[in-house]
Amino acid sequence: MAKLSSKRKLKKGQQRLIGDLDRLAAFLKKEWQNESDRGVVISNFSVIDETLYALLRKKLATPMTENDPLLDGPTAPIGSFYAKLLLAKSLGLISESLFQDLNTLRELRNAFAHNIRGASFSTPSVRQLITKFDHLYKGMVLPDVAPWERARFLAIILHFLAELHDKRSQIKKIRRAKLEYVYVEKIVANALGYEVIGILQKSDSSL
Repeated sequence: MAKLSSKRKLKKGQQRLIGDLDRLAAFLKKEWQNESDRGVVISNFSVIDETLYALLRKKLATPMTENDPLLDGPTAPIGSFYAKLLLAKSLGLISESLFQDLNTLRELRNAFAHNIRGASFSTPSVRQLITKFDHLYKGMVLPDVAPWERARFLAIILHFLAELHDKRSQIKKIRRAKLEYVYVEKIVANALGYEVIGILQKSDSSL
């Protein structure tokens, strides 16, 4: 199996991921043997969607142990892939270039998901979308996967996973806001009130 590599110098985060990505590539190659082009695209798009979700969850203030109302649930305002992309770009987590490439991946996924007659990597509209990723292949060793179109698509997926995981490793989480003074004052007042009541009750019982 050809390794995912490039002539460019990899970042430390990407270097740590190479082994995992090679193993993932081997797993995907095996899984794809009896999978349709449509299944390949939709299933791998889901992997990218989950990775983007994890990127945002690590940044946002809501603890990972809690659901985030922005991202989780059927009515979440940032539930769609495109909304996640916009938020990630607005927070400075991804560049405009990565945003555009991931949005093209979204369009590619939709080309397969919404085509009731069926689509494949040889469908003209799909091939046109794939060509938008040509700039990513320079210096990249493509995985040993047949047919050629699937190898190109797998290379795209692994590239996006490497970039998103690398960015996730560098994220500093937003801290939850400190309690405003008026609310602190109320808490203190309530606490002191209870303390005074306790003192009075103790005094009454000693009489």
